[in-house]
Amino acid sequence: MIGMGGAILFLYLTIKFKERFYGIIIKLLSKISHKLAHKIANIFGMLTEGFGSLKGVKNYLITFALSILIIVLYATTAYIGFFTVGMQNIKPVTFEMGWVLMSISAVGIVIPTPGGTGSYHTLAKSALVLLFGFDEVISLSYAFLTHLINYFSFIIVGIISFLILNKQHENLLKLVDVEVDEL
Repeated sequence: MIGMGGAILFLYLTIKFKERFYGIIIKLLSKISHKLAHKIANIFGMLTEGFGSLKGVKNYLITFALSILIIVLYATTAYIGFFTVGMQNIKPVTFEMGWVLMSISAVGIVIPTPGGTGSYHTLAKSALVLLFGFDEVISLSYAFLTHLINYFSFIIVGIISFLILNKQHENLLKLVDVEVDEL
């Protein structure tokens, strides 16, 4: 909790004093490499610009509420995953188990492997076996199936989003063409 508060305070200060932090980053890292210093400073600038767009209490509240919603949905999908492979027939499953499993297996997605392959499966299987006492075979089945469903869900939602955004872009271009022709 203290770490989270510290991180929020650090983000606030970096946004408020962006130029000072930018100068400090360049000054410190340029001793190592000018190229690295400018690359890191550019990333820092983009991050602070992105976080700086969250101006106003309303935007903070919306971001906080949507973050909670995303976390609850991830935990719910982990919980539903128990039922997809019939783990409830082996021993009782709870939403809390899904929450813990989601928290642990999320680290496997963060580890830089292609699509979380391998690292997610290892952590999910290990948590199911070591924490909840399930067999390795059913635990690996859970990990494989939930990863597969989530992966293809993201691909399908991505394609649908692309098509919708592409259609909106085409409509906007048509609207601009009509307005230009009227001039």
